[in-house]
Amino acid sequence: LAYRLETVNLLAHVVTRTRKKDVKEWRVIREPVPEFVSMTPVEERFYSLVTALVQEYAKRGRGNELFLLSQPQRQMASSMPAALRFWQSRRFEIEEAEATGIPEVDRKDQEVLGPLVGQIVSRSHKFVDLQELYKGDSKYRRFREILVRFLNENPGQKAVVFSSFRATLEYLAERLDQDGIDSIQLKGGQPESKAEIIRQFMQPEGARILLSSEVGGEGVDLQFCRVLVNYDLPWNPMRLEQRIGRIDRLGQMAEKVTIWNLFYAGTIDSRIYERLYEKRQCGS
Repeated sequence: LAYRLETVNLLAHVVTRTRKKDVKEWRVIREPVPEFVSMTPVEERFYSLVTALVQEYAKRGRGNELFLLSQPQRQMASSMPAALRFWQSRRFEIEEAEATGIPEVDRKDQEVLGPLVGQIVSRSHKFVDLQELYKGDSKYRRFREILVRFLNENPGQKAVVFSSFRATLEYLAERLDQDGIDSIQLKGGQPESKAEIIRQFMQPEGARILLSSEVGGEGVDLQFCRVLVNYDLPWNPMRLEQRIGRIDRLGQMAEKVTIWNLFYAGTIDSRIYERLYEKRQCGS
């Protein structure tokens, strides 16, 4: 019945063209580029220490180890300096609340953090030196190389960078500013609307880099860009497709769009990417 209803109007797909298969002649080539960045010794130590803490927590019967590991490891796989700085800042907030002598503030913080993250936060000053992570950030170093080369070779063009974590976006904005690269952030809770931020980004004199959370994964037209960087990996393949769909859409004038996927080698993100990619290859 559904098929019969769909085929009643012979011009339906010609007029609306709601499916990609109906517009094959206008589709661009997608060039996915996976980049596995080797961790430095301090990055490996940080990743291992947090992983060991979670495993120790799980052994005490507090929950499933693999499930508990996923979120802390994802935060580190996104950006190690950003993750550590976030956890240390929460520790500072809790200590400041305790110093005020207002116990309900402390209890509220603990409830928001949860017991496991609370333990990570409380030990965050003992893992590794934040400045050492910051200065030796291997992932950002590679990201900057890619970005600088693209911007130098393509004057006037812009690029989109996605991350699932606000802490990562804020960290990248700071580092790019220090390197003299203008960027603008698109994330939840901003005073400007999504449309206003995109309008600013579209201007020729506007920032050349858009740093976006998953907020920018839907309802945003960025077909004036042809390079997208996934600074971390959404585990839901549909979210990944939504990100790519911001630039791979009708109106894209380039013949090819590049999707650069950056991972710390040996982390949870790189393993997930390899499994998703292999599964997709087997199914094709």
